[in-house]
Amino acid sequence: GIESEGGALRTLEPCEFLLVPRTIVSKANQTHKQDCLHERNSFLRKHFPGARDLDPRAFDHFASSFTQTTLPTRHAICKAGEVVGADAKRVYILKRGTCTILL
Repeated sequence: GIESEGGALRTLEPCEFLLVPRTIVSKANQTHKQDCLHERNSFLRKHFPGARDLDPRAFDHFASSFTQTTLPTRHAICKAGEVVGADAKRVYILKRGTCTILL
């Protein structure tokens, strides 16, 4: 349990752990982050009109404004021509998956 002063992590039964130096985890995290940025930038340069023509500094600024999210099945992005909720201030670029328009 966690104690009120300072806290403690205690095992409640015999537990097996996998241990790895924190520096290895940090390096792996940084590598993954760089891979994700490279994938995003490559996708935008290939599929977003005009992205290839931007100078590197402008492209970096533009690309850094994107965040990635996964929407659940049957999520309504818009209804009857109106954007739903917080989606009103966003532009969506479909990277992977399938959407449909229901009439």
